[in-house]
Amino acid sequence: AFLGEADSPLAGLVGTLGDDWECAKLSIKPYPACHSMHACLDSALELQRKAGFTTGEIDGITVYLASARDINLVMEPMAVKVAPQSGTVGKFSLPYSMASLLQDGALGIDSYDPDQLLRPGVLSLARRIGYEQRDFETAGKALPGAVAIRLRSGEVLRAERLYERGGPAEPLSQDEIL
Repeated sequence: AFLGEADSPLAGLVGTLGDDWECAKLSIKPYPACHSMHACLDSALELQRKAGFTTGEIDGITVYLASARDINLVMEPMAVKVAPQSGTVGKFSLPYSMASLLQDGALGIDSYDPDQLLRPGVLSLARRIGYEQRDFETAGKALPGAVAIRLRSGEVLRAERLYERGGPAEPLSQDEIL
């Protein structure tokens, strides 16, 4: 474009060409859902795999998110998020996505099929998931999240992730990508 007599920004735009690869800073989402919920999903699945509980043993779950923006994306309005009416809404519902993940042990594109959105056990667990906003040291640089799972036995299990899996700080393995 013609800049007239203005100084050209070209040197700043191409000064690191060949040295600074922006694609290395990209994230690959391991779940077909809003990226803002991935740290919470991974935290919950990690706890389930370590402790071996079933969804029937869960009394309630609290997820911890870093910002009001994230809460508005994946937790509110709560009445919509606990019973999504479409796959698109489901992909932006942390309660539904977490309940489906914990019920099935995986979260795939088919988790958001119309018939999957109606499963009573998943919807029941989704209604028992609440949230709190809290500070994370990586907020603004990553998509952190945490979870507290209260079992019917009274035990409370906690986990957090300061970085989303699949991002530059925690890249996916080749097997996870393929």
